[in-house]
Amino acid sequence: LHYIFFELIKNSMRAVVERHGPDAALPPVEVVFAEGIEDIAIKISDKGGGIPRSGMDRLWSYSFTTAGGTAEKIERNKAGDKRPVMAG
Repeated sequence: LHYIFFELIKNSMRAVVERHGPDAALPPVEVVFAEGIEDIAIKISDKGGGIPRSGMDRLWSYSFTTAGGTAEKIERNKAGDKRPVMAG
């Protein structure tokens, strides 16, 4: 569970920074725990823009990502693009 939560929160933070920019006042990533009698629900929400509908059918595939290519982002950054480079 530790690994899963780490990845989900990391993905949320990456999406928020990429959507709003590193110099903006960033909206929070919210984590809510709700305890039931026999179970627990965990909700992680952000203002990162979400997953496009075209990606929904692959959402649970192991290698699916919306992060894009980190190598391309690094090259754009070297060319003067100041958007954040955050690996997925």
